[in-house]
Amino acid sequence: MKTKFESRHLDSYKEMKIFCRPILINPGMILGVGIYVIMASGAMAQQLGFNFTTPGNNDNGASFAVTSFRFQVTSPIMISGLAAYDPAAPSGIGGAVGSGGSDINVGLWDDSGTLLAAVSVPNGTTPIPGTYFCKVAITPVTLQPGFYRIADTGYRTSVNGSVSGFAGYTNAPGLTYISDCYSQSGYGFSFPPYSDSYSFLNVNIVLQTAATMAAQYSVDWFKIAGGGGTSTNSIFSITGAIGQPDASQQMMTNGIYSASGGFWSLISVVQTLGAPTLTITHSGNSMKISWPYPSTGFVLQQNSNLTTSGWSASSGISNDGTNNFITITSPTGNLFFRLLHP
Repeated sequence: MKTKFESRHLDSYKEMKIFCRPILINPGMILGVGIYVIMASGAMAQQLGFNFTTPGNNDNGASFAVTSFRFQVTSPIMISGLAAYDPAAPSGIGGAVGSGGSDINVGLWDDSGTLLAAVSVPNGTTPIPGTYFCKVAITPVTLQPGFYRIADTGYRTSVNGSVSGFAGYTNAPGLTYISDCYSQSGYGFSFPPYSDSYSFLNVNIVLQTAATMAAQYSVDWFKIAGGGGTSTNSIFSITGAIGQPDASQQMMTNGIYSASGGFWSLISVVQTLGAPTLTITHSGNSMKISWPYPSTGFVLQQNSNLTTSGWSASSGISNDGTNNFITITSPTGNLFFRLLHP
């Protein structure tokens, strides 16, 4: 018999799970509850593919349909959003150039002109804190090594010559800025095939991070188990399966996620003929220990450590005319029970 219940809390991409395992041992039956906690925390800042601390020259780009840049991916990356430059940051972004305040279109193409993703950044969208870029989420896209182009219909910032002219310019690992790109006025929102001596940086890609991944994916519960079986000497029996990554209370961590693992096991006795059966069940965060009523002569005892003789009579016992029972709310640590006939 294996029992699992869990409490789940999602806050800033943190997840907590509580697993209870029942343990049965000793003549008459003993039940125990062990608590294991797994926590995951992925609270990381959103990361832009390219960034700067100070813009270059701002203009409205009215002589172009779309502008921005061509870049190279040198190792696979996953992106979760596209972003447009906001010259008024930290205030909300203005409308597209010459559009009377309409949304700004942002597109991502591969170098052959295939559109991979596109968004409209609504007028008034505020930038990612500490940046000049206003993002809109997309269905995550993986960019394989190669060349890509990204451009928009919004206001642009540029420097004459190398992109290093942007004060504080940075790029994420695996990304390289190649050149500006644009399409000529009158072509609308379309693939930007041209380049010149300027460096534009008025759009951006938002990288998939631990935080954005945690917001979209979850594993409710997972166990890898192999082998296992039952061993008995006609008085006691033990059933177990090895599968958890850590059979101790040692916390495993990589700095972002941490997990406390354990060993699923079931220790039980061979039932004594004529003795009442001790049962453990759960409801919400409460555990219920029960056995048939009246079970005359049998006394429920409990102990927090099987290596000691500190057994004591349990209190708070009730009955419903069918079963005797006690209820334990929010159990912690280890607690073992047995029915004893003096």
